[in-house]
Amino acid sequence: MIDSGGLAARGRAQPLLREQQQLLLTKSKQKRAERVRLAEGIEAAIATLPRDELPLMDELSALDQQVHALFAELLARKKQPRKTPKIVCVVYELLQELGQISPAWAMPPSKET
Repeated sequence: MIDSGGLAARGRAQPLLREQQQLLLTKSKQKRAERVRLAEGIEAAIATLPRDELPLMDELSALDQQVHALFAELLARKKQPRKTPKIVCVVYELLQELGQISPAWAMPPSKET
């Protein structure tokens, strides 16, 4: 026995389902376009990163070299209290271990003229 009420309800539900399906397809297309725009933005940011980062890296490297030069100067002083060179050396090594300055072995050779 066929339920005529069920067929009628199914007939009314089909337009609603098609409408929901169309809304989902539209949202999916919008999300896909948004994802493409985001990917393009990320690629553009990655492309400009080295160019924007270079002056900052040069400045950081110069400051790091200055810090190493200051410690070399402090350690080279002849007239200073007996414990001072040891304290300066400990601070210098600690800064290197903590990554606040580059390791001494990574420094380029000094240009003495």
